[in-house]
This record gives sequence, structure tokens and C-alpha cells, in this order.
Amino acid sequence: MVGSPIRTHSGPLFKGNSQRINVITLAMFTKLLNRFVRSPSALSDESLEDTWIDTKASLLVTCPYKQELAYSSLYDRCNNLMRWGIARRHRHLVLDAEVKSPLYNYIVMAGGVLRRIDHEQPENVPPSMLPGLILMAYTGGSTKTTMGHVLSNPSFVIRAIDYLVDEKKLPVGLFLKGFVLKYGIELFLTPNIKAAREFLTAAEANGIGSATIELQYLAYHQNRLSKVVSIHSDSNGHQQWVNQARLAT
Repeated sequence: MVGSPIRTHSGPLFKGNSQRINVITLAMFTKLLNRFVRSPSALSDESLEDTWIDTKASLLVTCPYKQELAYSSLYDRCNNLMRWGIARRHRHLVLDAEVKSPLYNYIVMAGGVLRRIDHEQPENVPPSMLPGLILMAYTGGSTKTTMGHVLSNPSFVIRAIDYLVDEKKLPVGLFLKGFVLKYGIELFLTPNIKAAREFLTAAEANGIGSATIELQYLAYHQNRLSKVVSIHSDSNGHQQWVNQARLAT
């Protein structure tokens, strides 16, 4: 109609769209900031889990030979999220072990350089030491009693967890198995979310409060990681332990 006002970009026709775009942009920026920049210790539990899932999903399908820089970046970020965020929620296990015995008593050398938490026979280690040793062997890193950096050792993690679960029947063993199944025995290998829920639920029912933390956002993992298949080879056969995990009834 002649004389009718023309709505411009600043008018009411576009105001709602502009606000929605700003919200989406802010959410995307926050997600990228969490994924690549923010310290894991600065993230809330929900953001930490969300960031882990996004990063892990990308790592599982990124080829280290064709995309070397991208793979290294994703691997390092997953490693940092685990060591300085996820695993630190349960660092009391390591601290409890350290007040009983220095962790360097359980470190072995390989090639004169590589250092790992290890013991050929977990049954010869005091059961009260094993949870802390398992968590340290799972993440690698350093503490005040490792006397330097240690590498992760999935083989020891599997043997020690199976001993706690199958032989000692300790609830903390159920928790640790659920924890490892939730995040994967190695960073580049797939988790087993269904089995993780079984073990964590059993641990919680047996009085392990740490299991409650890991169950809280487990549905996020189920929805976004369960169908992601790792393209990486498992030369040591560790993934079979993950895939075949079942809670004994």
C-alpha cells in the first residue's frame, strides 16, 4: 500500500533472527573455546564431559598418517582432558596409595628410558595400593612420588582391574572397570558404554561415590559415542577386553 513504512534490517522483522544468530554464534564460540583452549580444570563437569565426547569422537576417526597434525592435536587434548580434568575427580585414589607407599616402588624401566607403573603379579601388591596404581597407570603423568613422568600401561590396568574384580570382589574394582570402559582402554580406541553403565551402577550400589560422578552424564556418551567406530588398529589386543566386558550375575 502506498505510504506504508518499509521495514529495514534493524526493524522488528529481523530482530528475532539477529538474536538467535547471536546466541548460536556464542554457543559455537564457547564450544570451540572449551574444546581447544580452556584448561580442563576450569570446565564444569558437564562441559568437561561434552568437550571430551566431541574430541574423542574426532580422534577415533582421524588418520594419523593422512592428518598427522590434526591427530596429534586431538590426542594431546584428549590426554589433557583426562589427566587434568576427568581423572582428577578421583585423584584421592592416587593420594590414598601414596601415603601407604611411594609410587616409584612400582615403576619399571623399559630400554633404560621408558618408565611405567607395572607389576607382573598384581596379587602380590597390597589391594589398598592397587586403585591408585591403576588410575596412575591408566592416565600416565607424574605425582610427587613417581620421581618424574611415567607412561600409561594398559596391560597392567587390565590385569590389576581383573584381579580386584574377579579375585578380591572389591567394589572399587567395579568402579575402575566401569571408568575405563567408559573412556576407552586407550585414547584412540572405542569405549563400551553399555558395559560401563553396568559396572558403574554396581559400584554405586556398593557404596562407591565416585561412580555417581561418572554415571551423571553417561547418557551423553551413549547418544554420541556408541556408534562411532575407531579407524585405528589395536596391535596389543586390548580392545577385546573392552568389547567382551560383562558384569557377572
